Amino acid sequence: MSSSVDTPAPVPVHIVTTDEPSETRFGTAFNRQVSAQAIPLLSRDRLRHRAIILSVDGAVQVAKDPGTAQAGQGAVLPIGAQIVIEHTDEVWCANLTGNSTVSVLVERREIVAKGSTVGKKHH
Repeated sequence: MSSSVDTPAPVPVHIVTTDEPSETRFGTAFNRQVSAQAIPLLSRDRLRHRAIILSVDGAVQVAKDPGTAQAGQGAVLPIGAQIVIEHTDEVWCANLTGNSTVSVLVERREIVAKGSTVGKKHH
């Protein structure tokens, strides 16, 4: 008996650059209940620096759109695993076997005004 593994198509990467000075700040942390109905975990956010998604108590599908997540064609995030998101696009999540919880931590870029002393060490 042979098995075949489908290799997913590459996901487009968007590189965001800015000449404006910025700092990374803690944005938010939250938990979401996930079921077979895909939910938007992260919206498109050009100021998001990084997000960490942790599967708390059930494997989930993580994808770039709801259809992919609900069809089971996203990335599988097993119980206790985490994924680091370093792009600004939407992220959707679904659980194909029941209900589960995911925890999300978000870091955001904060644009710093030129000449600002925010974040500078004072001696």
